[in-house]
Amino acid sequence: MKQETGLILGIPVDNLTFDQAIESIFELVDRFARDHQAKYVATVNVDFIVNTVSWLPNRFRHPELVSILRKADLVTADGMPVVWAARLLGTRLKERVTGADLVPGLAKACALRGKSIYLLGGKGDVAWKTAEIFQKKYPDLCIAGVSSPFVHVEGEKIMDEESIDRQILEEINRARPDILFVGFGNPKQEMWFERNRSKLKAAVTIGIGGTFEFITGRVKRAPVWIQKSGLEWIYRITQDPMRLFKRYFIGFFKFGFLILPPIFYMKYRKLFFNLTLKQSTTKNDAPPGATQLETATAMAVTIISLEDPLDAHQVTTQSNVLLKDIDDSTPLLIDLSQVSFMDSSGIGFLVKLYTQSQKNKFPLAFFGIRPQVLRTMKVSRIHDLFKNAILENRQEAMNALMDHAGHKDFSYFKDESADKVILHLFGQLDADKISKMDISEFTRGVDDKHCLLNLRGLSFADSSAIMIFLKVRKQTFQSGKSCFLCEPPDNVKQMLKITRVDKLFDIHKNLTSALALLNQNNI
Repeated sequence: MKQETGLILGIPVDNLTFDQAIESIFELVDRFARDHQAKYVATVNVDFIVNTVSWLPNRFRHPELVSILRKADLVTADGMPVVWAARLLGTRLKERVTGADLVPGLAKACALRGKSIYLLGGKGDVAWKTAEIFQKKYPDLCIAGVSSPFVHVEGEKIMDEESIDRQILEEINRARPDILFVGFGNPKQEMWFERNRSKLKAAVTIGIGGTFEFITGRVKRAPVWIQKSGLEWIYRITQDPMRLFKRYFIGFFKFGFLILPPIFYMKYRKLFFNLTLKQSTTKNDAPPGATQLETATAMAVTIISLEDPLDAHQVTTQSNVLLKDIDDSTPLLIDLSQVSFMDSSGIGFLVKLYTQSQKNKFPLAFFGIRPQVLRTMKVSRIHDLFKNAILENRQEAMNALMDHAGHKDFSYFKDESADKVILHLFGQLDADKISKMDISEFTRGVDDKHCLLNLRGLSFADSSAIMIFLKVRKQTFQSGKSCFLCEPPDNVKQMLKITRVDKLFDIHKNLTSALALLNQNNI
C-alpha cells in the first residue's frame, strides 16, 4: 500500500511510473517467496472499464470482475483516457503503463535478474512466436514454458473446466515461473486466474490481453507520438474498422457518459470545500493547520481518526503515519467524522485499506460518515464495497468489530426431508471459499432428491460458485429430480447472466413459491 491509488468508476488504479511498476512486480515476486500466495496484476483501459461497469449507478455489469480488480495486487492505467479521467477526479497519475510495454520490459528485467517467465494463451502459435522473439533478444531469459489452451468461463461447459484447469496448472506448477503472462483476453484471463488462485504456484500473474500479437507484429502498434497523444485507439480502428469501430465508439461514449457525473461532483465538492475553508480561515483569523492524525488503541481495537480533507496530498504525505500502527491481527476502526471532502486518491486509500483487511482477515469498520462523503462514495461507485462496514457511531462500530461483524465468511445449512434438500447459503461464495470446502459433503443428498438452493442470504457469488450450482443441477437432473434457485440477489442474478447460464436454471423469487410449485405438481 505504499503507492497512491486513484479510483475510476469503482475500480482502483495505482499511481506508478513504468519503472516503478516493474520494481513493484518484482517486490510481489519476493513477497510470494514469503507468503506463497499468488499475486495478480491487471492493466486497465477504457474497454476494460466499460466491460465492468453498468449504465445504472451502484450496479456493475460484471460483479466478479470488479471484485477481482479491487483485490488485485497492482492495477495500472493502460491508456491515456484512464490517466486523464483519474487526473480530473483528483489523482494525478504519473503516466500510463500498458501491457504492450510492460511485457517486453519485464522480459528484459527477468533476463537481467535471473527470473523466469511463462507464456499462456494467445491465438494459434502467437505465444510460441513471442517466446522465440524474446529468446533471440534476451539470450539469458529463462522461459519456463509456453502453452495456448482454450478455456471456458461461461456456459454449461464451465462444469468440465476443473479437469482442464488441472492439466494447465500441473504444467505451470511444475515450471514454477516467477511471472506468468496470461493472454486469454478480458475478462476471461481474470476469471481464470481467480478460480485457480489458491492452486497456482506462479508468483505473479499478469493479464495481458492481446499483447502477444503486438510483440509478434501481427497487430501493429501506433507510432510513439500517437501513443503519447492518447489517440492510439484511432490508429487501431484504421487497422480493423469493421470490427473495432462499433466497439470503440460505444465504449468511449459509455465511458464519457459514466465518468462525467463523478468528475463534476468532485469539482463541485472541492469548490465548496475551498470556499468553506476560506470563510472559516477568515473568521478565525488563522491559517489552516496541517493534517492532524489521532491513533488510539482501546479494547484491542486500533482507531484511526482522519482529518479534512482526505485527498491526494494527505494520502501521499501522511500514508506512513496513517498506517504505522496497523496490526494485521487487530480490528481497525476508521473515524471519518471530521472528513467533509474526499477526492479519488482519498477513496482509493480507503479501498486499499479495506481490501487489505479482507486479505489479511482483520475486521475493519467506518463510522461518523457525513452525508456528503456518503454521496461521494455512491457517485464513485464504491459504496457497495463499504456498505456492510459503515456503522452509525463509534460504540456501534466498536461492538461490531469485537463481534467480528462485517466479515464475508461463507456458511450454509441443510433442511432435508424424504424427497427434497434445501440448501440455505449465506455470505460470500467465491473460489477461495470453495477451495476450502468439502464439496462432497455440500452436495451430499442431492443425488436422489429435489434440491432448492436458497440464495437469499448470499452476498456474492463468482463464476466458481456458478460452477458448483451447475454441478448440483446436473446431479439432480441425472436422477430425474428438479433443481431450483430461490431469491438470488441482483449481483448473483447478474453473474448467472454474464456467465450465460441463467436460462439453464429454474429461478424463483422466493423459497415459498418454489416449494408451492413442488407441492402443486407433486413432483
